[in-house]
Amino acid sequence: MSANPNAKKILLLNAVLTNNGDAALVFGLYEALHARGHEVSILTMHYDKIKDSYENYPLLKDRSSAWIFIKLPWLRRIFIAWQLLMLKEFKEADIVLGCPGGYMNSTYGIRNKLLIFMLSKRRGKATGIYAQSFGPFNTHDCSRMKKGALDIDLIQARDQWSFDNLMRCGLEEKQVSLSNDAAFLLGPMRANVEVKKVAFSVRDWKADGRSLDDYDKMIVAMIEHLISFGYSVDFLSTCQGIEGYVDDSITAARIQSKLPKELLGRTELIRGFRPLDDLRKELTRYELVVGTRLHMCVMAMKSGVPALNISYEEKGRAMYEYLGLGMFTVDYNQAPEEAVDVLLKFIQEVPALKEKVVEAMASQRTKAIAHLDMALKTLIK
Repeated sequence: MSANPNAKKILLLNAVLTNNGDAALVFGLYEALHARGHEVSILTMHYDKIKDSYENYPLLKDRSSAWIFIKLPWLRRIFIAWQLLMLKEFKEADIVLGCPGGYMNSTYGIRNKLLIFMLSKRRGKATGIYAQSFGPFNTHDCSRMKKGALDIDLIQARDQWSFDNLMRCGLEEKQVSLSNDAAFLLGPMRANVEVKKVAFSVRDWKADGRSLDDYDKMIVAMIEHLISFGYSVDFLSTCQGIEGYVDDSITAARIQSKLPKELLGRTELIRGFRPLDDLRKELTRYELVVGTRLHMCVMAMKSGVPALNISYEEKGRAMYEYLGLGMFTVDYNQAPEEAVDVLLKFIQEVPALKEKVVEAMASQRTKAIAHLDMALKTLIK
């Protein structure tokens, strides 16, 4: 029996644990809720691919990601409603909470996600979207978001850019509060640098008219300069090694093939999947990280390792701004010479940044806990 008299049954939705960035968010939130005495279940996509890696967590299989719904997307909306209404954990839940992350935008679509909150509210559940990025939205999704917000008791935007996007959709300020990133709920790890090595995460991003060719040229230039400063480079990502899911090691192999042959011996392509805690421990061995995946950067900094961010969406730059590290983020299609200039300044600042990063992560964890407690006050009546 929980010592918390206000303990609730909470169902977390939209978890994608094949991505260690999302796993950091979900498990950071889970641990914080569990520590407060709440009974938490996690509805996750790609369940069969990750269940063995996370067998100690209360995972539920979300079948709405099955291949048939890729072939017949109109059927997915019907199935999502049916699956939810048949789920024991949904029937018993006091609170239905959208997982933190970056899924509320027009790139991924929001219609089916909002449907879940409508169904939940009709069945008397408290509803919330916690520490989420919102946008960009097209005109139709802006209208959907404004209407759908009426079914959501708590909306927390994890940065000012997301908050502003919701305001542009016509939501009222009283409907939305600001939070920071849920990954900051994770406890810290201690850096244990053994050699002069860099972990470099890459990813393809074709939305918003981005050029993969320009991206590759920028990455090659950055790696060439890292090696010239005596570093070796490991290609390592939060998303790799799971069959049927996005695998950044494929992108890494393409970029590695474009490096001068004499530099290949100073790089290593790491392909296998690592569960969240294993990846976090591995990151402690690096002197610095360059991450296109934003949560590769966050997990590195949670280990006391400075990280330079390559921002493909506004969320990366927005986070780095509120961390006070805005000068150490470059655009996905930045000119190679400009990106190298930022990298060189970053390398020079690494000794000083180590202490700054530890302080920033401690501060952000305190804030994340306060944001969560505020969210629970809203959701628990």
